[in-house]
Amino acid sequence: MSRVNTYYFIRRQGEEKIYEFPKGMKMTAGNPFRNTIDENDPAQAAIEYVCLGTDVTPMNAFPERSCPDDLRAQITFPNCWDGKNVWLEGSKHISYPAEGRFDAGGACPSTHPYRIPTLFFEYHFNDKYGYTPGARVWAQGDDIGYGFHGDFTNGWPEGLFTEIVNAGSSCEVLFEVGNCPPLKQYFSGIGGGTCQPDDPTVIVNEEIGDNSAISRLPGNNPIWNGGSAPNKSGSGGAASASASAPASAGGSTISSNGSGSTGQPSAAAIQPPSSSLAPQPVEDSLTSSPAPFYIPPTSTAAVEPPATTSQSGRWGGWGAKRRIDQ
Repeated sequence: MSRVNTYYFIRRQGEEKIYEFPKGMKMTAGNPFRNTIDENDPAQAAIEYVCLGTDVTPMNAFPERSCPDDLRAQITFPNCWDGKNVWLEGSKHISYPAEGRFDAGGACPSTHPYRIPTLFFEYHFNDKYGYTPGARVWAQGDDIGYGFHGDFTNGWPEGLFTEIVNAGSSCEVLFEVGNCPPLKQYFSGIGGGTCQPDDPTVIVNEEIGDNSAISRLPGNNPIWNGGSAPNKSGSGGAASASASAPASAGGSTISSNGSGSTGQPSAAAIQPPSSSLAPQPVEDSLTSSPAPFYIPPTSTAAVEPPATTSQSGRWGGWGAKRRIDQ
């Protein structure tokens, strides 16, 4: 993998209010054990691959060709929240829009009326090799590509997104995101290498292919060979606009950090998950109604379209650089 980009897009309806991720929020997108695809289901369509250097039309499975300018795997998280829960099993506390594309600002369903930033991950893989069928495999054994997935645990300080919005043009910093004033303190270059898990035993000492080829997949997972995941549901996961997929259980999971909201969760709602693989359900309510971090201006003046930040030509948001996508 050559690089990873994380974006926080603002996709909304007109002058809709935007809410910060609440403190302790967790969510997942995708299903590591899916081996079929329903392109009409936003939770499945949100998993995409782009073969840069060729036809860059996104697809839902591994491209069957070499990608000279990188193979990009990308995933879009739901951007509608129930306003109450920081985690529900299967990520049922969040939803994709009830209308339009999964990555747009279509109307949220009535069950999830609070708009949150649209989290978007993209991973670039060097792919300057001759294509060989079956050579691309995710760590859980998926050799089709439908099982790509991502995890998010919110760790940003509360109010940070408000500070970024209020900073205005001073956060138009291209790819030097550490030069955005509210973010400078988080890009000191000190301490990152000393971070350790609370329970070191959760880290398995095995080769994962960081520096060389491996003789077997992590965990000795079998390759699916186009079939179902062993001992797992073939397509599994939520398949409606009102939920994402179950918590990740292996393979190419990625975790990121986000911000917090002014609606303070109860103590029970923000306890870290147990050492088990999947977070436990949390059904405690926030102690107060969430408050928006961004309220669009009432001015009717025309707003210039934002610049794009990705080679797909249709993205704008906070990530490598901060944008507000109208």
